[in-house]
Amino acid sequence: MAKILCFGDSNTWGTTPNTQSRYDDNERWTALLKTVLADLHTVIESGQPNRTLVNNPPFAGSKTGIQYLNPLLELHSPDLVITMLGTNDLKNKFALSAQQIAQGAFDLIRKIQLSKSKNQPTTKALLLCPPAIYEVGSYASIYKNGHEKSIALAKYYLEVSQKLNCVFFDVGSVVQTCKKEGIHWQVEQHKILAEALVPIIQKILP
Repeated sequence: MAKILCFGDSNTWGTTPNTQSRYDDNERWTALLKTVLADLHTVIESGQPNRTLVNNPPFAGSKTGIQYLNPLLELHSPDLVITMLGTNDLKNKFALSAQQIAQGAFDLIRKIQLSKSKNQPTTKALLLCPPAIYEVGSYASIYKNGHEKSIALAKYYLEVSQKLNCVFFDVGSVVQTCKKEGIHWQVEQHKILAEALVPIIQKILP
């Protein structure tokens, strides 16, 4: 059985809009993948709220995605890493452009590709671009000017995938962020993403 590491932020962890609680094992997309692929692959969930690609997020002991990835690669030796990061890098205080965030994705995917799994020479990567965010409610000031940049991410993530020859999927093509809350997804969106990823994974890990 191949190992699949799902590496991301709060939308990988399964944060719900508004209440900030966590979707359960029958709701969040990573757990749904684990159930559907149980007979074929081992799915490892590794989402962390506020995780970034480029900067350290604002809580004690934190590390950027690229720093935190190393011990996970060493611990699990995954055959495939599914990465969805970039939303937290859109925060106004970081003042990053979409191109700069995509460069963080480039560095992360390159690190994945240079690692080794137990079943194959190199670890495969599936780069997911998070869907667009909305500057509303309590997130409006935190993510000021973030909406337009979030729309631009897909273009630059695609370019990253082409440069590194890794599989790319634009999550925003099937998933919509909650327009009332702005950052996280309604429960049905998790199911939609899981269903969209299954055939992609099956092509990567036949």
